[in-house]
Amino acid sequence: MTTLSGVVRGLSKIREAAPELPLGGLVAFLAVAGKDDKLEDKPMLKEVAAEIGIPYTSALRHLLLLSMTKEPGVDGLGWIETYTWPLDRRQKYAKLTPKGREIVSDLMRTLSR
Repeated sequence: MTTLSGVVRGLSKIREAAPELPLGGLVAFLAVAGKDDKLEDKPMLKEVAAEIGIPYTSALRHLLLLSMTKEPGVDGLGWIETYTWPLDRRQKYAKLTPKGREIVSDLMRTLSR
């Protein structure tokens, strides 16, 4: 089995878990997941936007969908948690939730087959 077919299988599993997730949201999730194992290096939302090449407001919209609450009264996917830096409330950061880590682990298992 080729690596590309593993990628397709992995993306299909994510699509099953979150059919409403746009491609930009998936890319934002993977950008956060790529830094999540480094406790001292939680990505700021503006860094996520720059890394994936989209405006900050678009990255924020994707990350809200991935978070616990998309908007007041509307649940998000619960894959990431966003928080404000206590010393500078203008800075927002993101990290994976246990559910988000489970999605990443499942994806990695699928890719390694």
